[in-house]
Amino acid sequence: MIASYSYNDRSYDDDTANGAAFVRTKGVRTVDTPAHLGKGEINYDDGRFFGDLAGAYTSRRNTTYTGDVTVEGYTLFDATIEYRFPANGVLAGVELQINAVNLTDERYVAALGSGQFFDTAASLNNTLQAGSPRQIFGTFRRRL
Repeated sequence: MIASYSYNDRSYDDDTANGAAFVRTKGVRTVDTPAHLGKGEINYDDGRFFGDLAGAYTSRRNTTYTGDVTVEGYTLFDATIEYRFPANGVLAGVELQINAVNLTDERYVAALGSGQFFDTAASLNNTLQAGSPRQIFGTFRRRL
């Protein structure tokens, strides 16, 4: 089992002058900086069966320098199950695995500002990238 948590209290030190406009940014949380990030993972492996359940939380993030537009926080869960056939059997070395990401099919904004945050202090021209929907993958593998 693994778990981690981080808290980030990052904000702008000063207000901003954008050409002729004066924009109040002092004390506003920086763009695309969540205050809270948490991750946890539980796994099991007895040599034949393997399982893993992982979760990750990202809190709300500012989309603008002024903090008046935000994207909601989100929680994602992923899972893996695997079966390894016995080494002394006909299927020795064969492994079957299923991975699922975003188990709850959470709708979320995965990335902000991939086009950079340079437009204006309001930064309303930012890109928002949707997160991946639930996906399930299967793997059949044979080790030699």
